[in-house]
Amino acid sequence: DVCSSDLSVCTVDGDCMMALKVFHCMKRMGIQPTAGAYTALMGGLQKKGRWEDAVKVFNRMEVDGVKPDLRAYNTLIAACARGGAWEKAWAVFQSIERNGEQPDTTSYNSVISACTRCREYDRAVEIFKMVLKASKVPYSTVRLNHYTYNTMIDVCAQKGKVKQAFALLRTMQKQKMRVDAITMSSVVAACANGREF
Repeated sequence: DVCSSDLSVCTVDGDCMMALKVFHCMKRMGIQPTAGAYTALMGGLQKKGRWEDAVKVFNRMEVDGVKPDLRAYNTLIAACARGGAWEKAWAVFQSIERNGEQPDTTSYNSVISACTRCREYDRAVEIFKMVLKASKVPYSTVRLNHYTYNTMIDVCAQKGKVKQAFALLRTMQKQKMRVDAITMSSVVAACANGREF
């Protein structure tokens, strides 16, 4: 819809204040914002590091009777991850299935990222195992990608787990995933932290 598009343009440009004005204008005009409008607003707030405001917008969406879609959940998880609020990101992740949606690759990657930002490495490993399991379910849309592996290699680096870092790197190479500077920097860090030069 047009209003959601206007909100998206404002948030892409990084103009959260204008996005909020458009959003409130919609409500004053009697136009019920869609899930897309709420998500666009949360995305803009996320880019500005205003994760707590993104949570308020999500809560307002539910109060207004608008059912969040997977994009809304993923945007909120990413906002919480950026703000270092891993517990909130985890709670939102857990609510996805309870509310009739299925987490996708972005959902998993965002909540793993939230955990690693807060040094909750054991939780990140637990979620990685969930991703592995989910990716093996027939007809699942969950796929591990280079971002998933890079994040987990970074977890290995932080914990000095050299063998695990190399095992993840080999899996990436075997699956012909992109190996980039971030990947290799994390492998080097794992070696350094594991005292294996």
